[in-house]
Amino acid sequence: MSIILSLFVLFSSNFFYLQYSIIVGPFIDILLLSFVGTLSFVLAIIILLVTRFRDLKSYIPITILTCSLIIPTVPVGHHIHFFLNKNDLGEIISLGRESNIYHLSDLRRYIKNVNEYQVSNSIKLSNINEIEFYFGSYIRESGLNIASINELRQLLISTDIISFQTKDDINIFIVDGFIDNEYGYIKTQQPLNEGNPVPILGFVIINLIELDDGWYFFYST
Repeated sequence: MSIILSLFVLFSSNFFYLQYSIIVGPFIDILLLSFVGTLSFVLAIIILLVTRFRDLKSYIPITILTCSLIIPTVPVGHHIHFFLNKNDLGEIISLGRESNIYHLSDLRRYIKNVNEYQVSNSIKLSNINEIEFYFGSYIRESGLNIASINELRQLLISTDIISFQTKDDINIFIVDGFIDNEYGYIKTQQPLNEGNPVPILGFVIINLIELDDGWYFFYST
């Protein structure tokens, strides 16, 4: 059990943190990882004491935990997620431009956006009829296509994106976040660096992972 918990800490914190965060959710991911890390450390120490430091196998959990602290974080999970979803992310950009959609959420969170129009409630919209009920008037007045909006929404969901915004050559894809601590993709030809504000959003970039051809993954605060 101690070895399994230690391996969980190692891979969740050092290699596949993005996938872990998507599954667990923001804020809770930090709390859970801290709890499991502390628990696995306590168990590792207990095992060493019980074996009186004489069994080489008893050093495995504490060695794994030590590695999780000293090995630099490698964004393997970020690159895998991007590789699997790059085409669909590009399709979101193209379809958004064709449909005149410059801001769209997945319509499943409390705050729901179709361009500048916003609805706030706890209902998860799941089909065109529900989108029509809450956004129909705005969609018709703006000359938008509800089928395109629904198609874009489904693309957002399938790529683990909760919100998409675009302006000029800047495209922002929010994977998740807590208050202003958001994280996701940026597609732009403009130079980006840690410490810069996130384009459109304005939050400060604290971690920036360069991916490919103007694509980045960012963490902000």
